[in-house]
Amino acid sequence: MVGHGVKSPEPSHGFTVDPAAPQLTKTFDATQSNRYIDVFNSCDVEDHGESTAATLDYYSSLGEIGDQKDLQALNRQSVSVAGLSAKRLEDRWVENATPMRRDRIIAYRRSGGILYQLTLQSPEKTYANDEQLFDRIVEGFRLSKLPTGECSNN
Repeated sequence: MVGHGVKSPEPSHGFTVDPAAPQLTKTFDATQSNRYIDVFNSCDVEDHGESTAATLDYYSSLGEIGDQKDLQALNRQSVSVAGLSAKRLEDRWVENATPMRRDRIIAYRRSGGILYQLTLQSPEKTYANDEQLFDRIVEGFRLSKLPTGECSNN
Protein backbone atom coordinates (compact mmCIF):
# COMPACT_ATOMS: atom_id res chain seq x y z
CA MET A 1 0.00 0.00 0.00
CA VAL A 2 1.33 3.41 -0.89
CA GLY A 3 0.27 6.63 0.82
CA HIS A 4 2.28 9.77 1.32
CA GLY A 5 4.69 10.80 4.06
CA VAL A 6 4.64 8.66 7.17
CA LYS A 7 0.88 8.12 7.22
CA SER A 8 1.09 4.47 8.14
CA PRO A 9 2.46 2.81 11.24
CA GLU A 10 2.54 -0.33 9.06
CA PRO A 11 3.46 0.94 5.57
CA SER A 12 3.14 -2.46 3.94
CA HIS A 13 -0.45 -2.78 5.16
CA GLY A 14 -2.00 0.62 4.58
CA PHE A 15 -2.51 4.17 5.70
CA THR A 16 -5.01 6.40 7.46
CA VAL A 17 -6.03 9.90 6.41
CA ASP A 18 -7.48 12.68 8.56
CA PRO A 19 -10.34 14.04 6.39
CA ALA A 20 -10.12 17.36 8.22
CA ALA A 21 -6.49 17.78 7.10
CA PRO A 22 -5.66 15.29 4.32
CA GLN A 23 -2.59 17.27 3.26
CA LEU A 24 -0.79 16.47 6.53
CA THR A 25 1.76 13.70 6.29
CA LYS A 26 2.18 12.98 10.01
CA THR A 27 0.90 9.67 11.36
CA PHE A 28 -2.81 9.83 12.16
CA ASP A 29 -4.21 7.55 14.86
CA ALA A 30 -7.79 6.62 13.90
CA THR A 31 -8.38 5.08 17.34
CA GLN A 32 -8.28 8.62 18.75
CA SER A 33 -10.88 10.01 16.34
CA ASN A 34 -14.39 9.25 15.14
CA ARG A 35 -13.55 10.77 11.74
CA TYR A 36 -11.07 9.00 9.43
CA ILE A 37 -10.40 7.33 6.09
CA ASP A 38 -8.49 4.07 6.29
CA VAL A 39 -6.98 2.08 3.40
CA PHE A 40 -5.69 -1.27 4.55
CA ASN A 41 -4.75 -4.69 3.21
CA SER A 42 -4.18 -8.07 4.79
CA CYS A 43 -3.90 -11.69 3.76
CA ASP A 44 -6.77 -14.14 3.90
CA VAL A 45 -4.87 -16.09 6.57
CA GLU A 46 -7.97 -18.00 7.59
CA ASP A 47 -8.18 -19.25 4.00
CA HIS A 48 -11.81 -18.45 3.33
CA GLY A 49 -10.92 -18.48 -0.35
CA GLU A 50 -13.29 -21.27 -1.34
CA SER A 51 -14.91 -18.61 -3.52
CA THR A 52 -14.61 -14.87 -3.90
CA ALA A 53 -18.25 -14.38 -2.82
CA ALA A 54 -17.83 -16.53 0.31
CA THR A 55 -14.63 -14.70 1.24
CA LEU A 56 -16.27 -11.29 0.83
CA ASP A 57 -19.31 -12.40 2.84
CA TYR A 58 -17.15 -13.68 5.67
CA TYR A 59 -14.95 -10.58 5.94
CA SER A 60 -17.95 -8.27 5.52
CA SER A 61 -19.44 -9.79 8.67
CA LEU A 62 -16.28 -8.92 10.63
CA GLY A 63 -16.10 -5.36 11.78
CA GLU A 64 -19.87 -4.99 11.88
CA ILE A 65 -20.98 -2.35 14.33
CA GLY A 66 -22.72 -4.88 16.53
CA ASP A 67 -23.17 -3.11 19.86
CA GLN A 68 -25.19 -0.18 18.51
CA LYS A 69 -28.92 -0.68 19.11
CA ASP A 70 -29.86 2.00 16.59
CA LEU A 71 -27.68 0.72 13.75
CA GLN A 72 -29.20 1.24 10.32
CA ALA A 73 -27.80 -0.64 7.33
CA LEU A 74 -28.21 1.99 4.61
CA ASN A 75 -26.75 0.09 1.70
CA ARG A 76 -25.29 -3.33 0.90
CA GLN A 77 -24.14 -3.90 -2.66
CA SER A 78 -21.66 -5.78 -4.78
CA VAL A 79 -19.24 -3.47 -6.58
CA SER A 80 -15.95 -3.57 -8.46
CA VAL A 81 -12.81 -1.80 -7.26
CA ALA A 82 -9.75 -1.75 -9.53
CA GLY A 83 -11.23 -4.76 -11.34
CA LEU A 84 -11.73 -6.77 -8.13
CA SER A 85 -15.02 -8.10 -6.82
CA ALA A 86 -16.00 -6.14 -3.71
CA LYS A 87 -18.79 -5.45 -1.22
CA ARG A 88 -19.81 -1.93 -0.22
CA LEU A 89 -21.46 -1.55 3.18
CA GLU A 90 -22.93 1.74 4.38
CA ASP A 91 -24.20 2.17 7.95
CA ARG A 92 -25.60 4.87 10.21
CA TRP A 93 -25.78 4.91 14.03
CA VAL A 94 -25.66 7.31 16.98
CA GLU A 95 -22.58 7.39 19.18
CA ASN A 96 -22.52 9.66 22.25
CA ALA A 97 -25.46 11.67 20.84
CA THR A 98 -23.62 12.15 17.53
CA PRO A 99 -25.13 10.68 14.34
CA MET A 100 -22.36 8.71 12.61
CA ARG A 101 -21.86 7.20 9.14
CA ARG A 102 -19.51 4.54 7.87
CA ASP A 103 -18.86 3.47 4.29
CA ARG A 104 -16.73 0.33 4.01
CA ILE A 105 -15.52 -1.38 0.85
CA ILE A 106 -13.98 -4.84 1.08
CA ALA A 107 -12.30 -6.24 -2.03
CA TYR A 108 -10.64 -9.62 -2.51
CA ARG A 109 -7.68 -10.38 -4.76
CA ARG A 110 -7.94 -14.11 -5.27
CA SER A 111 -4.44 -14.44 -6.71
CA GLY A 112 -2.34 -13.89 -3.62
CA GLY A 113 -5.29 -14.14 -1.23
CA ILE A 114 -5.20 -10.42 -0.39
CA LEU A 115 -8.06 -8.47 1.18
CA TYR A 116 -8.32 -4.72 0.72
CA GLN A 117 -10.51 -2.62 2.99
CA LEU A 118 -11.26 1.04 2.36
CA THR A 119 -13.24 2.73 5.13
CA LEU A 120 -14.72 6.16 5.69
CA GLN A 121 -16.09 6.88 9.16
CA SER A 122 -17.42 10.33 9.91
CA PRO A 123 -20.01 12.24 11.91
CA GLU A 124 -23.04 12.80 9.71
CA LYS A 125 -22.51 16.58 9.69
CA THR A 126 -19.12 16.20 7.93
CA TYR A 127 -19.94 13.05 5.96
CA ALA A 128 -20.81 14.72 2.62
CA ASN A 129 -17.46 16.54 2.48
CA ASP A 130 -15.50 13.51 3.69
CA GLU A 131 -17.28 11.28 1.18
CA GLN A 132 -15.91 13.38 -1.70
CA LEU A 133 -12.34 12.70 -0.51
CA PHE A 134 -13.12 9.02 0.08
CA ASP A 135 -14.56 8.67 -3.43
CA ARG A 136 -11.36 10.21 -4.88
CA ILE A 137 -9.27 7.69 -2.94
CA VAL A 138 -11.46 4.79 -4.11
CA GLU A 139 -11.31 6.01 -7.73
CA GLY A 140 -7.52 6.27 -7.48
CA PHE A 141 -7.10 2.78 -6.01
CA ARG A 142 -4.85 0.72 -8.31
CA LEU A 143 -3.25 -2.70 -8.14
CA SER A 144 0.40 -3.43 -8.74
CA LYS A 145 1.75 -6.72 -10.02
CA LEU A 146 2.35 -9.20 -7.26
CA PRO A 147 5.97 -10.29 -6.81
CA THR A 148 6.86 -13.74 -8.05
CA GLY A 149 9.29 -16.20 -6.56
CA GLU A 150 9.69 -17.75 -3.17
CA CYS A 151 9.75 -16.08 0.22
CA SER A 152 11.96 -17.22 3.04
CA ASN A 153 12.71 -16.09 6.57
CA ASN A 154 16.18 -17.68 6.41
